Amino acid sequence: MEVIYPNNTFEELHQKIVEYFENGCRLVWVINPDEKLILVYHKLEPDKLLQITDNLDGEDI
Repeated sequence: MEVIYPNNTFEELHQKIVEYFENGCRLVWVINPDEKLILVYHKLEPDKLLQITDNLDGEDI
């Protein structure tokens, strides 16, 4: 799980996601509290965009 803060850059965030998957991670949530959105990753590109009314779960992980 990564939370986006105002001082984060896209490059920093992307590098963290790359590192997670290189180290065997199978699911990453990127949370944007300001926009109230969550990006769900199973690979280096987001698979889903969840909004505040959607359910978040760990799936089969």
